[in-house]
Amino acid sequence: MSPIPATLDDADPVVGADGANSTLCRAHDDTLGTHGSQLSNAFAWYGAERLHHRPTLSFRSEGGAVPSAHYYPYADNMCTNVTECDHAAW
Repeated sequence: MSPIPATLDDADPVVGADGANSTLCRAHDDTLGTHGSQLSNAFAWYGAERLHHRPTLSFRSEGGAVPSAHYYPYADNMCTNVTECDHAAW
């Protein structure tokens, strides 16, 4: 495995922001100390005619589960709502 590129020698921290299957993190996982794991979370993606002025992440405890919802605007009167929960709650 090649060492971390010299341009990153003085960097702290290094962020591989190319997604869940980060090429940078996978190539240098021993050096960077990264690890990955699979979760059972399920997502429901919705578009809604509702304005949310800023991105929001909210949680609610329901019967031992803790589903979360992500809201973010994408147009003047539209937002995206992503609801997430683990497999047991789904």
